[in-house]
Amino acid sequence: MTKKLIIDCDTGVDDAQALILAALSDNVEILAITCTFGNNSVSQAAKNTVRVLHEIDCCHIPVYVGCEKPLKNDIMMDRIRSNAAAHHGLDGLGDAPHATMGSPPYDTVIRSEKAATAICRLIQEHPGEITFVALGPLTNLAIAFRLDSSIVDLFKEIVIMGGAIHSKGNVTVVGEFNTTADPEAAAIVIEDVVCPTYLFSWETVKLNGATWEWHSHWLSRDTKVIKFLREITAHSNNRCKMVANRLFSPADLVTMAFVIDSSISTKESVHHCFVNCDSNPHTRGQLIVDWRDHLNKKKNITVCLDWSVDRFKELLTKVI
Repeated sequence: MTKKLIIDCDTGVDDAQALILAALSDNVEILAITCTFGNNSVSQAAKNTVRVLHEIDCCHIPVYVGCEKPLKNDIMMDRIRSNAAAHHGLDGLGDAPHATMGSPPYDTVIRSEKAATAICRLIQEHPGEITFVALGPLTNLAIAFRLDSSIVDLFKEIVIMGGAIHSKGNVTVVGEFNTTADPEAAAIVIEDVVCPTYLFSWETVKLNGATWEWHSHWLSRDTKVIKFLREITAHSNNRCKMVANRLFSPADLVTMAFVIDSSISTKESVHHCFVNCDSNPHTRGQLIVDWRDHLNKKKNITVCLDWSVDRFKELLTKVI
């Protein structure tokens, strides 16, 4: 059965790879892509999204522009933007040239309706059918929850890439990029969810990864999509290999692979989770997992604890 998706993203290199995987998968229908700030400005994220869709001939998918900033003017934004530019390039797509001829049709693909309103409308039109995939800060979804509280009962499921479940942060001591970018939004979403909600944390994604030898072989073919991927990922891949000494495991791509094939998650547990919204720059945005049920509160999040690299590689090879 075809899985209906709304993908919410701050399109940088990781998001672009995830969008390509979803758009080219036979068992997925993308109803909308909603854009938020994060890896870059929301307007740049929308432009990057259309550019990706143009490169893979999928400009029939509508794009909606969302939030320009966190729910509160956040003290962390300078650090967030600096971290993003270092990994994704100044334009969010590795500062790579356009791979195809012609300008992407921004004006026709980007719709005038705001992202949060579009989320509310689509959820009401498809009750119980939509998987919401959150690859960036959760601002758009939090606003949608506040615009129409009835939609919280109408999602099929929500999948979140975010958080550091063991408090080993990638932008602060304990904070992961997406939750730290807008702690209040993350807190609203995680507190309000009632549907099955899955979380792929930064640490979980980085437990495993494909080797760069496998990655080079995967990207060795001479197709339009592969050429585009090679160009936009060159900067971030080099940074992962040479600076961070990591395997190939882009967080958004791994999360999207799980959305398409849930067997990629090999170990899960359900816990009460919440987000720290204090003003301390060292702890603001921390995702807290009540591992031992100390608080005796509702277990609201299924936390993915491990994943299969082999299944991930099989899916990428099959689809792209």
